[in-house]
Amino acid sequence: MSKEFKNQFEIVGKVKEVNAFEGTSQKTGVPYVNVKVDIEVKKEVDGEKRVNVFRVGGFASEQTSKGEKNKLYPSFKKVAEEYKEGDIVRVRGRVGVYEKYTDEGDYRCYQNFDFSSIHRLTEEEKEKAKPKALATIDTVVLDSHTEDNGDTYVDCFTLDWKDEMIKLNKVFIKSDLADQFLSLYYRGTTGQITYELLNYPEIEEVSQTMELESAFGTTERVETASTFTRKIEGMEIKGGSHPYTDGKALLEDEINEIIAKHDQKLNEMKGESNLVENTGFGNTTNDTTITENDLPFTEEEATFEESPF
Repeated sequence: MSKEFKNQFEIVGKVKEVNAFEGTSQKTGVPYVNVKVDIEVKKEVDGEKRVNVFRVGGFASEQTSKGEKNKLYPSFKKVAEEYKEGDIVRVRGRVGVYEKYTDEGDYRCYQNFDFSSIHRLTEEEKEKAKPKALATIDTVVLDSHTEDNGDTYVDCFTLDWKDEMIKLNKVFIKSDLADQFLSLYYRGTTGQITYELLNYPEIEEVSQTMELESAFGTTERVETASTFTRKIEGMEIKGGSHPYTDGKALLEDEINEIIAKHDQKLNEMKGESNLVENTGFGNTTNDTTITENDLPFTEEEATFEESPF
């Protein structure tokens, strides 16, 4: 298949914490460095102050598998040894996924962010830079459903360099763009979509008034306040291209093959011989096989222009 799917994120924010581990491979004797950086991205949306925190990770050995010098190794070592809390950085890399089953057999899926470059901004760059956390990804849409508030949640995936599925977790689009998106992206479509990355706590205060009746005298009114915190995480669709109609688009048999390989992988993870019922895509009681009728158009029928939303 060898589809070269675009998958790139860019985060501009403040370093909150750096964790690094350096060691030597027992198998090859080659030194390596493993770096994890927590980056804080502050943003105000409709008067609401959001403090996102993203953990980005990077791993590099001193030599490549071919025995050549790894160009990433010295830069990753520099991050491990010199970067500190408060540094303003720009990070680029690829969105990945971590899937597992708990001891109770429950499926869990987490997005991760593997960086390939990280750069401390100069004073001049800081003046021009704005905090952001965006990703542009070639995406295959499988299914969608709309909540009561009008937001639409989308089951979708992209491919890694081995043409294996990277599930995009907790993807949604706000109601103001949902109709436009759904008119273009049906089950089985492939296109380039821009996402805003989210990972912040939402704090809600609830006030309640209670009347306390006494055995004599007056009745007292007492006001109580409770604070609830919930984590908002996921990927919000902010825009995208028209669905691909050329060789970049996955065909139905290719999608079915990718789904089958992913189901087999999850089945092996769970340690069962039967197919996993819940693969994380839409209604798990339905067959996930895509037929020609599920595809929105053929190449001859496509008359799209650039930048639909």
